[in-house]
Amino acid sequence: MSTADKARQVVQDLTGMWWPAGDEGDLRTAARAWRTFADAVDDVTGVTNNAARSLIENNRGQSIDAFDEFWSRYHRGGRGWLKDLANSSRSMADSLDTYADAVAGAKKKLEHELEIVGATLVAGTALAFFTAGISEGVAAGAVAGIVELAGTLGVSVSTEVATIAGTTLATTAMGGVESVTVDLAVAQPVSIATGEAKGFNLDEAVQAGTIGALTGGALGGAGATARAAADVDGLRNLRLAGLNGLELPSAGRIRPPEGELPAGGRPTEAIECVGDPVDVVTGAMVLPQADFTLPGQLPLAFERAHLSSYRAGEWFGPSWASTLDKRLQLDEQGVVFAAADGMRLVYPVPPADGSPVLPRFGPRWPLAWDGRLGGVMSVTDPATGVVRGFSHPETTRVRHVLDLPLESVEDRHGHRIEFDRTPEGVPLAIHHSGGYHVTVETTGQRVTALRLGDDTLVSYGYDADGNLAEVVNSSGLPMRFTYDKDGRITSWTDRNETSYQYAYDDRGRVVAGRGSGGFLSVQLEYDEDARTSTAIDSQGNRRVYRYDAHCKVVAETDPLGNTTHTEWDARGERRLAVTDPLGRTTRHTYDERGNLTAAALADGSTTHIGYNELDLPAQIEEPGGTCQVK
Repeated sequence: MSTADKARQVVQDLTGMWWPAGDEGDLRTAARAWRTFADAVDDVTGVTNNAARSLIENNRGQSIDAFDEFWSRYHRGGRGWLKDLANSSRSMADSLDTYADAVAGAKKKLEHELEIVGATLVAGTALAFFTAGISEGVAAGAVAGIVELAGTLGVSVSTEVATIAGTTLATTAMGGVESVTVDLAVAQPVSIATGEAKGFNLDEAVQAGTIGALTGGALGGAGATARAAADVDGLRNLRLAGLNGLELPSAGRIRPPEGELPAGGRPTEAIECVGDPVDVVTGAMVLPQADFTLPGQLPLAFERAHLSSYRAGEWFGPSWASTLDKRLQLDEQGVVFAAADGMRLVYPVPPADGSPVLPRFGPRWPLAWDGRLGGVMSVTDPATGVVRGFSHPETTRVRHVLDLPLESVEDRHGHRIEFDRTPEGVPLAIHHSGGYHVTVETTGQRVTALRLGDDTLVSYGYDADGNLAEVVNSSGLPMRFTYDKDGRITSWTDRNETSYQYAYDDRGRVVAGRGSGGFLSVQLEYDEDARTSTAIDSQGNRRVYRYDAHCKVVAETDPLGNTTHTEWDARGERRLAVTDPLGRTTRHTYDERGNLTAAALADGSTTHIGYNELDLPAQIEEPGGTCQVK
């Protein structure tokens, strides 16, 4: 491998960036793009500020005062984030021009011109990506890191160029603009400089500003990777990680494809299953498991779930979701919540005023952001009042994508569970406000044991591919799993030596399940055009399921031809009516918050339910007139 190829490979491993083939001319083109962008920001700022000031000056009230305070952060008297953005963009343009001059000078002095310019550009860009916004003193100290990095590639680097890359370019990347990420500050001009993009995308700028505030600029100095790269030792460690193929904890992008959003937004208890157990709609094998539950008003429960179609797992293998895998992921399209049972809820980016947003599909669990830079985002289950908090953003293996791991779980009464992790995101312990302290043991990127004091609650073993192969509980006996090459479970054997085996088609759907002695054995047939699935038991009896676009079963026909029909609301979340094979219908009514307020039976009798401010049943009026008050 040539020196240039070696350099290219290392940089791709470190940053995920495309190798820059540009020269000083491309850098000056990028500088012009920065100035054009700054002018565009000024133009947009003027128009937007006129509209905002008109609204503020011609209206009165608390909401207007709040908006005035909010807008002043963006523009007030020629200052604010928008003005800083334009000024910093022009500073970046000046730095790129200076950088281009240094590169041009280095070309005349150094022997291996193309390799040197390539290595210098990459080292400088990588450093800017990881350290933009840090102090000049720290960035200057990283100059030696650039020289050292290039030296390991067999390339000599001009100290003059390294200094420009390590200080001027890094520290002026976005100046004092704290609401914009380095993705915007560096990734876009790099794309322009290398011919990967033609110009700036203002939609990306707006998205970057919001995500930047959400994460506190994690890619620009607050994240674990940025902290590791902010000094020479950190840069050396990062390089070694790239050379050794060490992966970050994150499994990568977790957003389901557009066509799979309804299926991905279902909790396991809402999935219609047959056999042991198989989703009749998607054909996925679904296996929820609870490793332990420590009692309390807020129980400390540790859960895992395997879905044969799931690949967003981290700590127990890619096809397992778990309590430790709960996280929010911020990408170009918004936010995704990964639950312990494999459910993934897809949200827009929440506003900074703290008002919640709802997922596109699935349970109506609000997502909110406290509005602080690098603050907390939360997902609330209205039915239980449990709030899950997420913070401390971490980089992932996917560019422009950040993970916010689960930090806390709290109920209405202040009982709280907290999760300790290393700066790199490795789980260390789970603390409960009631006194429980569960230690998490890991090897590499896998959890190997959970301990309560000196007692081992559960331990885990893995196969050669990193799949969870056995789970040993307090009995000392293992539950064992086998997998195919795609990470799908092909069999499980419990602690009593009872087993179940699965066969899949070429699309990853279960087509047969066979239990010990034929127990719960099933064959499945799928007709996507008709939206039907047929389950055939070990006696040859056929049961047909018809489902809708939300992956909800709307009709079930038993082996005798009797059909039960179910109606769902527009989101596919709430059951509105169920009609049995004899034509008898039970109807359900809900309030605007999703609480069941009435159940009307086929005989005309109705039960009414009233709720308090916590969405808890406060009054139940039964058909006979009996009223229960809670």
